[in-house]
Amino acid sequence: MSADPQPPYPPAPGDHSPISPGGVTPGQQPSGAYLYPPTAPYQQPGDPRFAAMVEAPVPAPSAALGRVALLLALVALVGGTLVIGVCCFLVGVQAGRTDFAAATEFDWSLLTPVRDAVLTGEITAWVATSLGVWALIQGIVAIARRRGRGAGIAAVVIAAVAPVIVATSAAIGFSIGLAAGLDQAGF
Repeated sequence: MSADPQPPYPPAPGDHSPISPGGVTPGQQPSGAYLYPPTAPYQQPGDPRFAAMVEAPVPAPSAALGRVALLLALVALVGGTLVIGVCCFLVGVQAGRTDFAAATEFDWSLLTPVRDAVLTGEITAWVATSLGVWALIQGIVAIARRRGRGAGIAAVVIAAVAPVIVATSAAIGFSIGLAAGLDQAGF
């Protein structure tokens, strides 16, 4: 039987000369020795272009900061628009029922029957303003820290536009209430 003994490892590509450790001639089976030198353990590449490939990914920061800012801006806008619009409507109805056009000065006692609406409107204006400023600041922080950037941008835009929308709602509510009050008074 003339079978060629096969080495325990296949030859490396491009290398056709086996190493004979310990004086073993080619073709003989060494005892406990390598036919090829062992490879070094894998080392991370030193090139900085590959650093992102070997580093563990950093988890994305929470978007809660931007979402809370957006929620605050929406509460300030919707709450302020509805409550102040209704309060100004009630004040307009009361002002339309009285003959305020004949007076040379505005008599604040005309608003006595609707003092609850005036107070509610004033408190709502201050609360909505506070929430809007809070939403504006928190939205800017969310944008800068990249924690809910999209919601932060929306919060900043809504908080910046909200005063114009609330003032328009107040003017429309007062105008409609004034027309309704004048109609009830028979003017």
